[in-house]
This record gives sequence, C-alpha cells and structure tokens, in this order.
Amino acid sequence: MRAPLLMIVTIATAACGRGGSSDVTIEVGKVARVNGCHVALHQALAQDRPVAQLAYVCEVPEAALRETAWWGEKEQPPSFSMFEDDCVRMGETFYCMEKIVPGMSVSLRATYKQKDRTGDLLERIR
Repeated sequence: MRAPLLMIVTIATAACGRGGSSDVTIEVGKVARVNGCHVALHQALAQDRPVAQLAYVCEVPEAALRETAWWGEKEQPPSFSMFEDDCVRMGETFYCMEKIVPGMSVSLRATYKQKDRTGDLLERIR
C-alpha cells in the first residue's frame, strides 16, 4: 500500500515542477514564447543602470514564433525599455525583470498574478 502512495506523490510532485517555469531567459535578437505571448529582446545595454529594450504581443499563434513577423497578423508591437525590478503584464501574469546581462540576455520571473477579473487585486506567486 505504501509503494502506490509514494509513486502517486512522486508523479504529482514531478508534474507540478514541470507545470511551466516562472523564470524565463531571453537572448538578444531572439523571440521567446512566455505565457501565450511572444517577447523579443532587441537590446540589453550596459549603462549606470542596465536597461533592456523589448517588445511583446499576446494572443498570437505559437507558429508565428518561427516567422519573421513573430507578432502574427497584428501590427508590429512598439519597443519599450525595462530596468531590473520593472514588471510587465503578459496575460494575467506580471513578469518582473530579474537580471540584465548587457549584450547577452535578460531573465524575467513570473512574480504576480491577477487575483480577480478586474485586475485590481494581485497576488504574489511563490
């Protein structure tokens, strides 16, 4: 009886661990799919405070990720800048800039999630 219970706990733990990482690394010049959105990292610059220039679009087919027009049939999204600790909303999740490696990459972390439909309340993702 203990062996089947242990196997169920092990499988459940492994499945939860695979359920979608909260950390995302994007390389300069690349596009990544994050929470149903496509995110492009144009530049990661070394300044007094490192800054990253990104663009993103949500609700596009995953197949567009492999196309030159990674934004799908929508208009090309505008670029914006982020510093470390800045956050951006993608879907119902807010991703915060964890680390900027100038000239190389950025790391984003799923940090907050909408707690209600209005988006007025957020809860921290643990």
